[in-house]
Amino acid sequence: MPKSNRMNRREMLSRMAQLGVAAGAGAVLAKNSLAGLPGRVIANASGRGRLEATASTGRGLNQFGMNVWSCSDWDGSFAFVDAMKQARQWQTPNMRAMASYDGLGWPTQDAGTVVYTGNAEHINGIYKLLFQGQGVIRPVYGSPMTVAGQRYDAATNTTTADITFKLSPTGASQSVGLAILDSKRAPHSPQGSGFTNVRLYRPGYPTNGSVVFTDYYVKAMQFGSVIRTMDWTATNGNTVVHWADRQTPLTFYKPCPPYIQAGGGRLGGTALGVALEHQIQLANQTQRDLWINVPVAADDDFVTKMAQALRYGTDGTNPYTSPQADPKYPPLDAGLNVYVEFANETWNYAGGFWCFYVLMDMVKKLPASHPIKAIDPQNNIYYTAYRYTAYRISQISDLFRSVFGDADMMQRVRPQLMWQKGTGGTFGEGFTQMCWLDAYGGKQHPPRTVRSYIHGAGGSAYYGVNKLSANPDQYFAAGNYPDTKTVLAFRNDAMAAKNWGVQRVAYEGGDGVDGLPTAQILAINADPRMKTMTEFMQNYYAQQGGDLLMYYTVVGPADWEFTPDIMNLNTPKFNALKALKHGQRDAVTLGQALPGTLWCGEVPGVGTAGPYSTKYNGHRVLGGFRNPGTWLAFPGHTAAPFTADVTVQGRPGVPSVLAIWINGIRFGTVDMTQRNKVCWSSVLGRVRIAAGLVMVRVELVSGSLDLYSLRVRRA
Repeated sequence: MPKSNRMNRREMLSRMAQLGVAAGAGAVLAKNSLAGLPGRVIANASGRGRLEATASTGRGLNQFGMNVWSCSDWDGSFAFVDAMKQARQWQTPNMRAMASYDGLGWPTQDAGTVVYTGNAEHINGIYKLLFQGQGVIRPVYGSPMTVAGQRYDAATNTTTADITFKLSPTGASQSVGLAILDSKRAPHSPQGSGFTNVRLYRPGYPTNGSVVFTDYYVKAMQFGSVIRTMDWTATNGNTVVHWADRQTPLTFYKPCPPYIQAGGGRLGGTALGVALEHQIQLANQTQRDLWINVPVAADDDFVTKMAQALRYGTDGTNPYTSPQADPKYPPLDAGLNVYVEFANETWNYAGGFWCFYVLMDMVKKLPASHPIKAIDPQNNIYYTAYRYTAYRISQISDLFRSVFGDADMMQRVRPQLMWQKGTGGTFGEGFTQMCWLDAYGGKQHPPRTVRSYIHGAGGSAYYGVNKLSANPDQYFAAGNYPDTKTVLAFRNDAMAAKNWGVQRVAYEGGDGVDGLPTAQILAINADPRMKTMTEFMQNYYAQQGGDLLMYYTVVGPADWEFTPDIMNLNTPKFNALKALKHGQRDAVTLGQALPGTLWCGEVPGVGTAGPYSTKYNGHRVLGGFRNPGTWLAFPGHTAAPFTADVTVQGRPGVPSVLAIWINGIRFGTVDMTQRNKVCWSSVLGRVRIAAGLVMVRVELVSGSLDLYSLRVRRA
């Protein structure tokens, strides 16, 4: 997230604290027509076999990954061996206006650019410069630069030279760059005609492009198991629609076409980011799974070609459609997985977050017959828009299925439905999305589950402190974290994800020191107690049923960065990841220990039934199951899998039938034959309970009921 939006994130987090409430606190959970469909038959997209995600991973190792930040001369990553991959757009030699350029972004006149912004440690050394054409090489902005060994090869129309940058070792951060004057694109071109294909290889690396990323950047990105490249796709401002308009590895600069609104207004169009091929190269070089973001306005052909590029590679412009013996740009290595997300933070209306505005415009254009409007119509445009995010990821998932096949879905290909932190609780954005996707899947032929569309779901896992202070002793004081909003948010989002049988995944997360001056933020980040806090919160996330947590970000804004210097990974946050990397994740503690009895008014829950709170034998219980199809789900946990018998205690108004779901799977029904009398249901036997977070859902099939407790006993 850009530095200018620091306060916006804090404001957003404060809005959601009450979206999910414990049923036992006397809350009234809203009725919702998007209830589970009783007796649904489960099928995958093709109607053959079972290809769905599992909701629990048990213990295992800690699961976390890392977000990249933006790719620019000033981002501090020094990620690419070819420094030109991070250089600014070409300008006139005096650096006062943009230069004219061709379709690939190479200047058609004399031009200069800033290559890096940094200090001597990051920049100094001898670089190898190569470009097609001729010209006189000069520094810009007074860069401490010398040129040696310049040669021109007429046979290949290639100029080479050694460029030495020599910044003062004690000086402040400085921008350095170069200009090419008296340029000639081809041997017989006129003077001042420009040049192409400029490369500037960092000291100590091959000069043939065989190594794409610097050693220190690779090392930093290898701390986690997944790399999310949202900022490299420039997702927040990327409004590209068609594949032909994307950034390619052959393009130095290409403007992003703006999104045209229904009334003729223009949105976004500010960036295209880093080519998908380079994102794949980063995953392959680091041997880490890749998390990609589909631009908000990208059409189906764009998505299909993204999937083909990941599976088969590309020629630099278009993807192959079958395996190649020698692809120019290889696909994602066979042993690596790909996480797929639609856009980024589609609820975020802050400046620079164009996904929200594009999505709102797209929703307004949709006919009343579109599924997001036709299934349980809503008058609130925002709730309708929330559904579009769920709808679009379901379509993206199926497009990837058409390329990768059924066997890879939810295994190698892992679509993600992300929402605003904490809104998995009843009434929340995330809860609404999951309810809608459940109903949408139920209307397919054959019916489908949420788990056939997505692998994971959830909001971010940012956290802070209860009382913000620039004093590290107060910041890290006992009891100051986890903050109360995070406690509620982690719980809500885990319950929502596991209720529908998918992984609880956080697209971003980590400590967010919003609201303090940068110098004080850096001091808090450098405090050794930050290591303890980072480890504690990763463990707390796991205890609340969390699976993969994607930290933001490796280097960048002080609020969230793991290091202020990509060459220094000896920081408290990175040291925490070192300790966590090979450690066993903490056991889930959310909800009732199982085997055991869940008193439904005394544990948190989510659902569509409308209960009220009452008492029975000293326990808080729930009343209000009146509408068939409504449901409530409650969390339990177990350290080891076991086989259970499940029964329900309650007071049926008439003989009633209840469906029992465990982590998104409908195991069967139980009967309650009494009238207006507290009783136990029939037994649903031999239910397999997985280790980890267990969401037990009770759905009213017929009758009416006051719900008291759920008993999960070892069979």
